[in-house]
Amino acid sequence: MAEVLRFEGLKDAKAALDALTKDIRRKVVRGALRDAARPFVQAARANAPVRTGLLRKRIGTFTSKIKRGQNGEVGVYVKPRASNAARRAKIKSADPFYYRFQEIGFHAVGRRKIRGGRRARAANLKESGARCIPGKMFIGRAFAAQQRRALEIFQSAVKKRIDLANTRK
Repeated sequence: MAEVLRFEGLKDAKAALDALTKDIRRKVVRGALRDAARPFVQAARANAPVRTGLLRKRIGTFTSKIKRGQNGEVGVYVKPRASNAARRAKIKSADPFYYRFQEIGFHAVGRRKIRGGRRARAANLKESGARCIPGKMFIGRAFAAQQRRALEIFQSAVKKRIDLANTRK
């Protein structure tokens, strides 16, 4: 489900980034990634299914904690997430956790409990007549449609942010 977009051929930007300190470099790249993710967010919001509007409203960019310490890599996610206030107060109705089911699909089994591991579950789902509800792939379609635009935005944003960081020194 997580797709990775790798940038190649940015040698001059890489050299300019290497000249910056580690914390400034991370801020520059993270800001440029957030700027580049803006078209993904807009397209995902346009494609998102709407019942209550919570899913569409909560789609945004969030910093990746997975990539934080590895080789100085920086990453961002585009996905729906509960607001900080809803997470602190543990308000379940304000958490769009169900975006995963809308994105990749699910098996409608009702209230039945299907026990066993993955293999047993797959066999039981077929036998029980569970309906397969296909996913809407609203985030995946947004990513596929906006890749080139995001790359252009990233390249221009990195250049602007590097120049800005160098003038602040």
